[in-house]
Amino acid sequence: MENHYLIIDESGAKGYSKNPEKYDGEFGAMAGFLMSSEHYEYCKDRFESTIPPKNDNGKRHITDFPFDMQQSIRDHIFDIFEKERIQWIYEAIFVQGLYESEFLESRGGSKNKKESLHAKLFMGLMIKVIASLNDFRDKEIELTIISDQIDTGVVRILKQEIIPYLSLIHGQPIESKFTIFDHKTKKVKKYVLKSSMTHQKNTQKYLSININLVCEDSAMTFFADILSNSAHYYIKKNYENYRIVKLNSKQAIAGHPLIPLLMHAYDARDESFLWPSDILYRRNKDQPGVEL
Repeated sequence: MENHYLIIDESGAKGYSKNPEKYDGEFGAMAGFLMSSEHYEYCKDRFESTIPPKNDNGKRHITDFPFDMQQSIRDHIFDIFEKERIQWIYEAIFVQGLYESEFLESRGGSKNKKESLHAKLFMGLMIKVIASLNDFRDKEIELTIISDQIDTGVVRILKQEIIPYLSLIHGQPIESKFTIFDHKTKKVKKYVLKSSMTHQKNTQKYLSININLVCEDSAMTFFADILSNSAHYYIKKNYENYRIVKLNSKQAIAGHPLIPLLMHAYDARDESFLWPSDILYRRNKDQPGVEL
């Protein structure tokens, strides 16, 4: 059994697909860091003693601290990441891109007003995480995902979002349940759609991945808060200064102090590759081209 931990947090926009962007370039980001169980157990108590105490609400967020303290806290935590060689990943999506993917006629969306940006960020991040566990695909993998305190409804949505992908990599049929209101009979009809894919030699199949999602306020989730906050800052800065619209590229996160430890960011100048969410949730006003 391979046990691993993923600690996550999000920054920026959340919301649903029914909402267009409130300002040019509005986006959401989710970041996390992945650790083996041995590394996690070694670090968790040591980290707790190195960071500021919780606020009156029993939580810690970087934005809760005085502005003149925030940079020193970030520098301290980034230094820990570098010393411990902790690798991290992020996922970012334009608010307008999610909206257009559902509601523009040319984009093939289903006009679903309730597609969650939070869930789409989580799904994109999980694809990168599971790719990072590829070396263990022939073993049973136990992945514990740790987040700060989020609503039970959000937890349920995140779990539902990942189920089809887990079915795919396990070589199992993908099952989707949905309801439709029949205007003729005035009744709600329930359907189950099943689809399967023939396993190909070049398709990575995992023996078993079991995922648990738990919520806590700890040093680990504070580190994830710092990570997501800083990722959002640099992506926003590079968008505003250089109009980098491929949000999951190396160019979008340029300048971040922990780039050497970042996994699964691609080169925006490589026209042979694009990250799926940078295609699915692109904005129509962004013309394809090479970004520097």
